[in-house]
Amino acid sequence: MLSDNLTNCIYITSMLIDSETNVITPISRRPLLSVAATDALRAKIESAAWVPGARVPTEKDLSAQLNVSRATVREALTRLKHEGYIYSVQGKGAFVADQPGMNSFRVDQLLSENPIDSAHIFELRSLIEQNCAALAAERRTAADLREMKRAMKKIAGEQKNGGLGLEADIAFHRSIANATGNPILARFADFVGKHTREYLQVVRLSALKSAHRLDDIEREHGDIIDAIELRKPEAARKAVSRHLANGAPHPDLARVVI
Repeated sequence: MLSDNLTNCIYITSMLIDSETNVITPISRRPLLSVAATDALRAKIESAAWVPGARVPTEKDLSAQLNVSRATVREALTRLKHEGYIYSVQGKGAFVADQPGMNSFRVDQLLSENPIDSAHIFELRSLIEQNCAALAAERRTAADLREMKRAMKKIAGEQKNGGLGLEADIAFHRSIANATGNPILARFADFVGKHTREYLQVVRLSALKSAHRLDDIEREHGDIIDAIELRKPEAARKAVSRHLANGAPHPDLARVVI
């Protein structure tokens, strides 16, 4: 069971839907209205208030219900089309897809909605990155090693100049995934990693920076590279496991690293 403290680490967005009147509660004014509008409309579909094949209300009607501009509604509908929740028929409007949401896998939504889902996503990232490191140790080339070391130096340089080195950190983990020689695995690792790492590493790096312990990350990265360079898959796997466990913003997340 995740502790209540972890809940405080996760930003939770909620859209209120009146199940009796089937009316969407107006959105209060806040940043990223289009994201909030998208979440509200998606909730209508996922709750089966709008069933597959049902016609989506007009932009004008949705604008009034959500208390946002039609431009915001239009952007939300576009997002839902990309995610596979709705489709358009020229001259007739938008309709709920037969299998809503099957075109997308939204890691960012899971991170914001539920701390338990966040632990599941963190576990997924752990499985992917540990195995990527093990495969990289078996398959890496000299060019792959140079790329990892280049990214590691960039992290150190950015942190020395007062930054967090987040983009360079993402590049470092991407270079490991690329070293597996499996482009599909590398793309999936990048997809999962970019959503979780930006959230988790900002929390961790900020804390380490304030405690003047950024050298911890450099040491962990060095351990990973050493294991990959020496072609020791199990050592690489364990080095990534330690790195992820230490990078968890809360002990409850660290426990899911296997």
